[in-house]
Order: sequence, then C-alpha cells, then structure tokens
Amino acid sequence: DVSIKKTSPDVWNYEYMVLENDTQGYFNVSLSAYNNSWSVLATDEVTGLRYTFINKTGVLASNGILYVTSNTFKTGNTDETETFTASGRNASLLLYLPRFANVTYAKLRLVGQVYNGGYPQNVTLDFNGGVADFEVPGKLGANLSPDLKSELNSKIAGCTQGGDGFCNIPVNISTAGKGRILIDSLDIRYTLNESGVFNRSAWWKNESGFMTDASKQVVRYYNRLTNPTENINVTGFEISRFATECEINNTLLLVKNQNGKRYCALPAGQTLLAAGGGTWKDHMVWDDYSSGEPVIKEMEFINLKNVALASNNGYVVNVSSWYWAPGGAIDGDLNDVPNDAWASNSSQGDSYPWITIGFNQSYYVSYLKIANRQSNGFNQVLLLFSDGSTKTTYLPNNQNL
Repeated sequence: DVSIKKTSPDVWNYEYMVLENDTQGYFNVSLSAYNNSWSVLATDEVTGLRYTFINKTGVLASNGILYVTSNTFKTGNTDETETFTASGRNASLLLYLPRFANVTYAKLRLVGQVYNGGYPQNVTLDFNGGVADFEVPGKLGANLSPDLKSELNSKIAGCTQGGDGFCNIPVNISTAGKGRILIDSLDIRYTLNESGVFNRSAWWKNESGFMTDASKQVVRYYNRLTNPTENINVTGFEISRFATECEINNTLLLVKNQNGKRYCALPAGQTLLAAGGGTWKDHMVWDDYSSGEPVIKEMEFINLKNVALASNNGYVVNVSSWYWAPGGAIDGDLNDVPNDAWASNSSQGDSYPWITIGFNQSYYVSYLKIANRQSNGFNQVLLLFSDGSTKTTYLPNNQNL
C-alpha cells in the first residue's frame, strides 16, 4: 500500500513499503483530498499491476517434442486492458500461436475496474466470435477462466498462418455496460512435434574407466537437420526429474523446472527460423542421473553371468571352418568330444582358424575366460574386439577355464 498526501503547497508526504525486486501481483494506491483545515474531502483507491515476469520457455525433449509455456499476448505484454465507454464488444486483443501447436493448458483472468463511473457487467470472452467460451454474469470481479485448451485448439485448426508459421487468435471480449477490463494471469502451454527437425542420439561421455556405482554419464546430442514449420525458440533441454545438475557442451548450467518438467537451461534461448537460419547451435547435454538400459547393463557386475552361452542368447557369428560343429564352443560343456567342443578343419587348409562370438545386446564385460582343447588346441591366440582393440595371449592345452 502507498499513501500520498500534500503536507504544504510544495511538499508531498509519501508513506510506502519497499517490495522485493521479484515481487509480483498488485499494489494499491490510496488517494485523499484535503481542505485547508486538513479535513478529508474525498478518498479513493487505485489498483494497478506492479510487475509480472515474462515466462516464455521452450524445452526440447529427447523424443523431439518441444514443450512451450507462454504468458504473453502478441504485443509481448503479460497483461492488457480494454476500456469500454459503453456496452459492446472489443476484438483488438490477439494471441499469437503456431498453426500446428497442440494446446495442453490455457487459462487467463478477467478483472473488472471502474471507468467513468461505470463497471463491467455480464462479461463474455470467446475466440471465434460465436458462443462465449467464458462468461461472468453480473458485476465482474477478479475471475479466473476455466481451462480453454479445447476452444483454442479448435480455433488454431482453422487459422491462416503467416510466413513464420504463427496465427493471430482474436480474444473477443464483450460487456453489457461501460467499464475497464484487465486481462492478466495468462498461462498457455502447448507442444510442437519437432522430431523431424533434430537428430537426437545418445552416447557415453566417459568411454573408459567404468566403475560399479559410478555415474555412466550418458550424453545426448541434438543436431539440426532441417528448418521447422514455425519459428521456434529453445530455452533448454529436458533432463531426468531426479537430476540436480547438468551440463551443455561441458559447461555446468542451471537446472530449472517447467510445469513439472526438469530441464537444463541454456544461458539464452536459441532460435530456429522457418525460413532458415537463427541463433541455434548444436548441443551435447548431460545430467547427473542415468536411467534405463545403462543401469541394467551395470547391474551385470552384481549378478554375473556368462553372456556368451547359447542358453543366455550368445551365438556364433561365423567360423573359418569346422570339423566339430561350432555350437560346441558356447554350450557350456567342457568335454573334449564332438558336439561339446569346436574343432576347425585342417584338411580344408585352415592354418589359422578363427571363431567370432556375438552377444544378444551390449554388456559391460567384467572378465573373459576361454577353455582350450586338451589336445590339438590353440596355442598363441589373438583376441579381436568389436571396437578394433586386440589382445594376444597363450592358452594352455587343458579344458580349464
């Protein structure tokens, strides 16, 4: 509250309370008029909006869906005022939304104010000039609308988009009497399917030095492939709801929240324009929480199993030759007899026999054991791994692992 009065012809006296920098909401100004004897002639109160921060976020998820939240009208303002000198309708106020937006939440508030002795009555709001989407019978107070997502989606479906992919959505307001109407507390949330615009891929940030219970540091890459249908602004990337810190391009950045979604915030939003260009740069995103497949793989350290066994879905990819069937190499039986061991066929000139074993999926390998034939087995062997690395070792001629 702020009180103002004149204590002399040249001096005004202010009584006020200092608010925090990020304070939002309304303030009340009390005005009083005095005569020469300092008797109050009249008192009135004026209510005005102090400050509402602009909230425009576009959070890109790993599936290519952009989650957008906005509290601004087309003018860029967070609130607008419509003044009616008589009963009637005003359609000058506009929302500005993408043609292919899917609105998931939409609310606003109507606040009645005095104008020239009149006060708004029987106020209606609609987006298409037809049946009211929001109606307040009687004197307008401060009334929050219901969720208007269905009405907005219906209007967007038939709109004509501009070159930037956006549509003008009129906000039609009518009143049965003169007065002033404040439209504020706008909260519109929508999604855009941008899965074709970005290539999204995941890989390891740390490709060596894995340890049990250590962070695997899976990173996700976001690369632009083409232009979006509409101008978009990406302000961050969705991360695990359990994450407490995150990095973009190896820079530690803030973890923020958008309507229950946790995201890693870019220092400044980056644009991708429908006509091409914008400020977008490709990014690598990491958060401190790993989930899904990498966790399952790491659990193999705790419940070890032989992933090469046929009974565990291991398989023989190929062999140089065979005299005893190659399936005997992965059956788990160490007997040196046909069907329980693999033997190459030297009669086919196979002087350097080889066998390739495959797994049903990717694993962290804790250790590797090989059982050799008791006689006529391998001696010096070369182990070749799928990443191109090699290891030379010697196998004794026994059936022990």
